[in-house]
Amino acid sequence: MDEEFTDDRALAEALAAATAEHFGTGPGAPVGPPGAYGTSQPLEADTDAEPTETEDTPVAGPGPAPLVTQAALLVSIFLGGLIAALTSGRFHLRFDMGPGFRNLVTADPITMLVLLFVGGVLVGFGTRLAGGCSSGHGLNGCGRLRPVSLVATAVFFGTAVAVSFLLWKVI
Repeated sequence: MDEEFTDDRALAEALAAATAEHFGTGPGAPVGPPGAYGTSQPLEADTDAEPTETEDTPVAGPGPAPLVTQAALLVSIFLGGLIAALTSGRFHLRFDMGPGFRNLVTADPITMLVLLFVGGVLVGFGTRLAGGCSSGHGLNGCGRLRPVSLVATAVFFGTAVAVSFLLWKVI
């Protein structure tokens, strides 16, 4: 049995055939064996032949979630936290970040809002720049041994350690 799968190409073709047999060959189904990891597959185009009904255009990846879905997620997160706080009996409406934030950063509410807004923008920019969030890189990307995710996760952890040491010295 070992001899049967020593050829990587034969194994890829067997896996592609089994996948097509199980899932079908509809839109979005793989039409051939994948290439080596990290290499792109050129599309074979026959310029003389006219397209038929079975030839589909490449299917694009999923786009961003609809706005309604994103809004439902945000409202659900807020309501879940509110319900948990109310049922635990520890709900206190506050308009500041607490005494630790006030002593370390600022007690001025306007400055606090500006700092929080700028921090949120920087987090969003960093997420976009890094190609995803730390959880996505750490759990999904590192699990797939993606070099970008390994480097990004190392940078995230290194930065967190450095900031922890700096805050420990300041506080």
